[in-house]
Amino acid sequence: MGCMVIAYKKSKFQNYKLDPIVDWTDLWRPELVGRISLVNSPGEVIGAVLKYVGASYNTENMDLQVAGGRIVVQQNLALLGKQVQLFGSTNFLKAFGVGDVWVAVGWSSELLPAVKCMSNVTVIVPKSGASLWADLWAIPAASRLETNQIGGRVRGSSPLIHQWIEFC
Repeated sequence: MGCMVIAYKKSKFQNYKLDPIVDWTDLWRPELVGRISLVNSPGEVIGAVLKYVGASYNTENMDLQVAGGRIVVQQNLALLGKQVQLFGSTNFLKAFGVGDVWVAVGWSSELLPAVKCMSNVTVIVPKSGASLWADLWAIPAASRLETNQIGGRVRGSSPLIHQWIEFC
């Protein structure tokens, strides 16, 4: 399980007297042109643009649910493309690690372990929200065994499991 996060080099931001990153909108700041690396995931990139224009990550119909519709999303996607030095699956972290970029946007499961070895890095979950994910959810298949042993119980999934999965 994890979510999308933004990591940035705190020392670079302090040296250049830049405000810290707190939300998706900060990725469009002019002083960050060419200083951002982003995971190569169209869904996450579009999700970031949707959050930037004040829409939900889960927007289903851009023309109906986004002020300005698909055109505004496309325009802001193009602007973000100019901000980003590279989109990649692994290179986005390498570029961040060696200092080629000051900001990295990616999955918490990849960014958090990587930045543990780095100094002066801050990782945030954007204040307006981010995507959440879980790689694998399963309902265990166990027989309904009753036992007379202490602590014994009828085994099997909770009757509420399907409601929980539907909720999520």
